[in-house]
Order: sequence, then structure tokens, then C-alpha cells
Amino acid sequence: GITLVEYGDYQCPYCAQYYSIVKQVQAEYNTQLTFQFRNFPLVSLHPNAFAAARAAEAAGLQGKFWQMHDLIYEQGAAYYAGQTAGIWVGASDPTPEFNADAQQLGLNVTQFKNDYAGDTVNNLINADTAAGNKLNIQGTPTFFLDGKQIQVGESASSFEQVINAEIAKKTSSSSNAASTTPASTGTTSQSVSH
Repeated sequence: GITLVEYGDYQCPYCAQYYSIVKQVQAEYNTQLTFQFRNFPLVSLHPNAFAAARAAEAAGLQGKFWQMHDLIYEQGAAYYAGQTAGIWVGASDPTPEFNADAQQLGLNVTQFKNDYAGDTVNNLINADTAAGNKLNIQGTPTFFLDGKQIQVGESASSFEQVINAEIAKKTSSSSNAASTTPASTGTTSQSVSH
């Protein structure tokens, strides 16, 4: 299997555009691809990005990181498409929107509020950001495939070409290996890696 890592910013319009492409790629390669999301909020450009990352990580502490991740990006895409009412992206204080999202996802809202404001989620986000800084990430989204930074183009098909090439390399190298171990079939699960 291969691992795709995205360093993303929930308030970034380009990340919102790539969200649907990444979902298509995940669906296409679900048995061969593990997807990891890492927070890289560009707070100087996107004042609500860190808050959105806190919301996703706080939901993650209740086992619903991916549900909140998806909801936040779907709201961002709607916002950038012109549907601005009640969406966290343009809010002066996005916290009430995230609390409503937590309730919508069936989270314990009291625990969510405490986690959202707590050190644990901030430390997770800061660790992701520090790792991104060590990799000299300049903008979002930035993607890594099996540890190598990749340029993915602007469509699902161009993204898939990059992934197909990597899978072909792995298949070729594993068939040339003298090992009797069968090739891994990967995983269908998404993972959060910090």
C-alpha cells in the first residue's frame, strides 16, 4: 500500500477545492491507499484556520475526526461557492458554528467545548505545524506520497496519474524482489498521524 499525506488548512480555498478530489482518489484507491491529514493552518492568511483545526481534533478525541474534517471542508467549499450564511469561514467568532457541528455529529458537546479549548488539541496542531515547517512547506495543500512531496495537478485524473505511477513502481519493485512475502493489500482506513 501507499500513504498519501496532506498538509492542509481548513480555511484555505485551494484546500477546499482539493477536498473533493482527495475524496475521489480515496474512493478509487481505498484498498491501496492510506490517507493522513496533518494540520498546517496559515493563520496570517486565514484567521479561523486554527479554530477549525481545533474543532476537528476535538471531534477526534471522541472518535469523529473524519466526520468533522469532512463537514468543515464541505462548509468551506459552500462558503467559497457563495453560500456564506451561518458558515464558520467568515465568522468573527466561529466557535458557535463548531459547537453546532459537534451537536449535529452527535458528540458530547460539553466535552467537545472543553477539548476544543484545551491543550491536547493545541499540542496536536502545533506538532503537525512543526513537522510541516521542518519539511519547508510554503503553502497548502501540500501532498506527500510515501514520504516524497508531489505535485498533483488540478483534477482527480492528474492526481490518479501520480498515484498510478507510484503503485506501478511498487508493483514492479515487489515483483522483482526475491521475497516470498505477498505484496500488502493496504488498508481501507483513514488515519490521523501526528
